Amino acid sequence: MSSSRSRFVAALFAFVALAWGGSYVAISVGLHNLPPVFFAASRLDIAAVVLLPSVVAWFDDWRPTTTGDWLTVFAAGLFVAGGTNAFLFVGQQTTPSAVAAVIFALNPILATLFAWALLPSERLSVVSLLGVVLGILGVAIVADPTPEMLLSARGLGPWILLCGAGCLGFGTVLTRRFETTLPTLVTTSWGLLFGGLSLHAVSYGLGEHVSTAWSSTLLVSIAYLGVVATAGAYSAYFELIVRIGAVRTALVSYVVPVVTAIAGWLLVGETITLHTVAGFVVIATGFALTERRTLVAGLRDGGGTEADA
Repeated sequence: MSSSRSRFVAALFAFVALAWGGSYVAISVGLHNLPPVFFAASRLDIAAVVLLPSVVAWFDDWRPTTTGDWLTVFAAGLFVAGGTNAFLFVGQQTTPSAVAAVIFALNPILATLFAWALLPSERLSVVSLLGVVLGILGVAIVADPTPEMLLSARGLGPWILLCGAGCLGFGTVLTRRFETTLPTLVTTSWGLLFGGLSLHAVSYGLGEHVSTAWSSTLLVSIAYLGVVATAGAYSAYFELIVRIGAVRTALVSYVVPVVTAIAGWLLVGETITLHTVAGFVVIATGFALTERRTLVAGLRDGGGTEADA
């Protein structure tokens, strides 16, 4: 990899880590004024409005036409966009942003587990299974499920977030079961639109009411989530996958909690507990075990595409 290409890849990686790391703090800020499902839907609305005109301009194949195309869009919208964000925003009502980021770092491990269950070509070795178990154990450490916590509404937050990480992993794998020739960014953009509309329906069904003053802080939070952390970061994320492969790109999930912890401490005064740090280390170890072969191949290769590895 040339030095200029290496710098570009590093810049993309840093942008995704910073954008997604800051998103958890932005969610915590916005939840003081907006109901969670409506807030999540607004994030997807803005991202779809930004991305869809872009994919129309960039790609010749920008419309779903086949059954496989539509199934992929629905899976992306229902699970990757809608379910993931609904659980994330609801769970963060009672959970610090750094804890949420650590729990969502479990997503690549859960994706491995779902791939083994849903894709016939995937195999899960004993070591990989140990990695999955470690990942789930890491969430339990972060949640610190004492009897008092389990009986309180606050104690449910980490487990709701775990459902969000599960939705993301399941939806990511499910989209691979359907045959589509559409670029991933195209199906994701349509999925954001479908997910946003679905969450507005859920918000209405839950009776959520938006009766708040739209302060500049709240507007910045919504704009940041929709434009920077979703439209911008997703575009950069998929470009990284093309350049360095999916597994190496997934390593950004383990930089995001560090960014979130620092941003949460600086911007909203959140503190980091020993349980959060310990759980993060255990989850990261689990990821290293589940993806050990690809990670070793990536280190030997020095950073080609996934196909090169």
